[in-house]
Amino acid sequence: PGTSGGFDLTPPELRRTARPSAFSMLAEVTLAPLKDSSFRLVLPEASTIGEISLFGESAGEDAPPLTAAELVTELTFSGDGSGRDVRTRTVRALRQPTHHALYKGHDYVFETYQLSGLNENAREIRVRVLNGPTDEMPLSEVHVRTAGTGGVQPLQARAVDLDGDGDDEILAWTPEGEFAVVRADGSRLWHRSWPEGVVTVDAWDLEDDGRREVFVSRGDRRVDVLNLDGLPRWHRDFSRMRQETGEQMYGDGSLVYGMVAWKPEGSAEKQVLCTSYFFSATLDARGHLLKYFRRAGHHAGIREVPPRFASAGQFAIRCDIPWVGPVPLEWWDGKADQAVASCNVPNGPVVHFELDDFDSDGQVEALLASDEGIGLYGRTDPSVKWQHSTDAPCVGAAAVKIDDSRAATIIYGREDGYVFVVDADGRVVGSTLLDEPVICLTALRTSSGQVVVLAGTRAAMRCLKADDLSEMWRQAGSYVRLGLFSVKGAKRVLAIRSDGTMDAFSL
Repeated sequence: PGTSGGFDLTPPELRRTARPSAFSMLAEVTLAPLKDSSFRLVLPEASTIGEISLFGESAGEDAPPLTAAELVTELTFSGDGSGRDVRTRTVRALRQPTHHALYKGHDYVFETYQLSGLNENAREIRVRVLNGPTDEMPLSEVHVRTAGTGGVQPLQARAVDLDGDGDDEILAWTPEGEFAVVRADGSRLWHRSWPEGVVTVDAWDLEDDGRREVFVSRGDRRVDVLNLDGLPRWHRDFSRMRQETGEQMYGDGSLVYGMVAWKPEGSAEKQVLCTSYFFSATLDARGHLLKYFRRAGHHAGIREVPPRFASAGQFAIRCDIPWVGPVPLEWWDGKADQAVASCNVPNGPVVHFELDDFDSDGQVEALLASDEGIGLYGRTDPSVKWQHSTDAPCVGAAAVKIDDSRAATIIYGREDGYVFVVDADGRVVGSTLLDEPVICLTALRTSSGQVVVLAGTRAAMRCLKADDLSEMWRQAGSYVRLGLFSVKGAKRVLAIRSDGTMDAFSL
């Protein structure tokens, strides 16, 4: 009560040293009376504000659709809070639902108002409610999304050879729902937009013809499967799982975090596995539901065993559980309804997940790096080949091999500026500390045969020699993601700037 006098919200102390793309502030207050109530958002530093989301109280599970409503706000932006450079504007937002899987996948609907399209540089924002649909409104949380120079534009990208011609295409998307397929020469093949937002994207071969279809998990708990030309193939709605499964699911729907197509033992056609927070479902190649089963944890990362291995067609799944402690890395066979092997790996968002024979023992391993550590993990004992816990979050990793007969050299970087070179047995053979935090990292063998490390910082992308980690050159620019893609058998660097621009380099 009494919020018309105003109050301040500040983000909690940040663990990450690089500027994040969003700030989350817990409010847990009631705006009463709603009209003329106000509060102030104070960020750690001036940022370009793109969107402010106000989350009201939960409508619970299986809530009826929210009625249409509008919230009218007055936003005052200040660069430093001193009273100078003050800008005020009126922003309207429609009431909309957002879904959150809280405990064991229970799906809760929250009343949400998104104040978007702001593009204002500020450190402090005063939010005043001019009018609203009710006399008072519980405010549970406030999210502030930032972008621009020095900030992180939430552009995701993945390189995949969609048409089987040997050259990778680049799948690029944003959480807000923009998606494009880009050729290796930089030209855009096609573009789609989903107002509901995009959770994740993958590509799998449904017909065993060497061509991959594009899988898009949407923010409204649906999965779209698209042909190579971008036209819809089929879609699946996971927003009514409780009804479809006879009340056997915890909640009525869930976001899908992992998707894979595979051919089960004895089957004439491919099937699709979709995994969410609290269930997995198998579909036929046309999107019809075949089977569902409960499963704990986000199955966020899925990688297929390459065809040159005896276990080809199997896949590894790295789970992501939203609480502290290790999480499982599972190896699944052709049955795809249970893991045949598993081990614990570090928690946190995945920054690198790759399957190959890294130590040249003839067996497939998983190289996995996340916020809390990096390690090499096998399908057979010993399942943990080696593992490094990190004092600062990993921001990138890469494995470089001379040929398949030799073990790989593994390089990884941390946000505190450290870069490490590790042999296939986990022994650190080189390290250096840069003079500023590292935001992203990758490594490759150049056309001349030299192994180099690329590290992105706030001000530049630096190129280091892998053998002694001395700096060779740097290019000015704020790069937030670095990756590799293949063109005619050669590796190129895909570098994404903070404004979402993608650059490609040949080294």
